[in-house]
Amino acid sequence: QIAALADKMDQATDAFEDTADALESQGVSFLHPAIELEELNVSRRTHMNEVAKKYVTKERQEVDGEDEDVNITAQELQKVKAQTHGRLTGIKTPIPPASPARSMSPKM
Repeated sequence: QIAALADKMDQATDAFEDTADALESQGVSFLHPAIELEELNVSRRTHMNEVAKKYVTKERQEVDGEDEDVNITAQELQKVKAQTHGRLTGIKTPIPPASPARSMSPKM
């Protein structure tokens, strides 16, 4: 399909050459349709990248938050482990509950 589109673009560019020559000979300023098309494509890609960045940023924030929760739980667990020498008998400090896992699915 891409090859077919490229061929179509080449044909359209060739067909426009006579018009471009006529416009230039008359001193008319114009923007070639191939350049207009590429500008539109760049604009679309830029928009798509901006949308993707928003999702990536949100996901990264969720992962960072999950990392923080895991680190806090690990620190609390190390405290309990140090206090009890790794045994549960005679424990005075409760074992910290693991933080609930955050949902990592994209929310739209």
